Amino acid sequence: MKNKEEVVSDGPFMEVKEMIGGYVIISASDINEATEIARTCPLLDHFQLEVRKLKAMN
Repeated sequence: MKNKEEVVSDGPFMEVKEMIGGYVIISASDINEATEIARTCPLLDHFQLEVRKLKAMN
């Protein structure tokens, strides 16, 4: 998410100019629900967010 708009990238790897400042783990039924939850994040007004699926840990 960038400027409250959904952005799709071509790979899971960050570019050198990007940096991870933190993370939040949420529970959602699918990537679409997770994206909708991300749209409500107040940090989106100032920062770019990424929504990624995590591998389930059994």
